[in-house]
Amino acid sequence: MLALTDSKIIKPLLSSKDHKRLLDKDKGPNTGGMGVVSPNPVMTEEVYQDFVRSCLNPTIKGIRESGFDYRGIIFFGLMVKDNKCSVLEYNVRMGDPETQSILPLMTSDFMEHLIQIEKAQLEQTKMSWRDGFCVNVVLASQGYPGAYEKGKKITGYDSQELKENAKVFFAGVGKNADGFLINQGGRVLCVSSIDHTLEIARRKAYNAAKSLNFEGSYYRKDIGSLFE
Repeated sequence: MLALTDSKIIKPLLSSKDHKRLLDKDKGPNTGGMGVVSPNPVMTEEVYQDFVRSCLNPTIKGIRESGFDYRGIIFFGLMVKDNKCSVLEYNVRMGDPETQSILPLMTSDFMEHLIQIEKAQLEQTKMSWRDGFCVNVVLASQGYPGAYEKGKKITGYDSQELKENAKVFFAGVGKNADGFLINQGGRVLCVSSIDHTLEIARRKAYNAAKSLNFEGSYYRKDIGSLFE
């Protein structure tokens, strides 16, 4: 769960589920994240209410009581067991690739929310969201999170079909001497697709991923499927 705070109040964004392991069925080494589904189907109303009661409210209470004037984003890394939430970690940033799945669903003005945070007027902000789901899939370089080759030409990112069904986020990307886009990092590209149903959002995201290509590219085939 990500949330916005001006140290007076705190407002959560949509939930999300990152897939940290490199391989399908959550196997292989941990990575920076191989894809996200938002909202997280595990975050039922019961789980959400427990999150508010046991995680969100105590956090803002602690901020207030300590006199800590923090204005920004709080990332709640959560563990959920028996419909109860426990805080695994805090970060004071938006997550990657969580952001690429949450913000595409926002219909209100994110910049306006940030301005209201800075002015300590978060109580005036009203966030609004699209119905449905956003699924994003990360394309990584072969060998990631270990050693990997760089300089492989990237194609397919400007196809019309992809533009109609997904948004491409560039991460470990650069240009070679000829002006072509090439991979320069472990996690190279991320494609995000939205739809009213999780299944169609997944289908769009994977169709988009198939249209992208660079030598040795790899992506998980089960983002979002663990919750159906």
